[in-house]
Amino acid sequence: MPDTVVPEVARQAWRILTLETPSLDDDAFRKDLSICLLLAFPCVAQVIEDLLRMRPGCLGLVSGSWYFDPAVAVISPGLAYVAGIPLAGGAFRARLGASAEDTELATAASATRRQMVAGGHYTPTRWLLVWPRAPLLAQVRLPG
Repeated sequence: MPDTVVPEVARQAWRILTLETPSLDDDAFRKDLSICLLLAFPCVAQVIEDLLRMRPGCLGLVSGSWYFDPAVAVISPGLAYVAGIPLAGGAFRARLGASAEDTELATAASATRRQMVAGGHYTPTRWLLVWPRAPLLAQVRLPG
């Protein structure tokens, strides 16, 4: 495990240990658990670059979220960069579908999205984002 990942894995473990009632129905718990089990890594930029360089067999980055929904760029322009940067850098996406969990996550912090969902104008939809190794590494700007 790269040294840059250790503090984040410890943070995720601490969050799990402080939960009163952990549940596999909780998206945040499942993500924290997958990080603690080393099935996933926290994806801050230097960790991805460090992992890809250390593991030449790693084919790139894969992530699924309502953030990658094309509608997000229109409904919440401040979040457009979340999918926009990877897409401009060679990533691609595919629609996975909508669920109650996606609606809960997408509306948790936005009155605008809550109103659009309530009015039937927006259905938060999970999209898969795939950023292949070569285009992703081409975007990394190493110092020196």
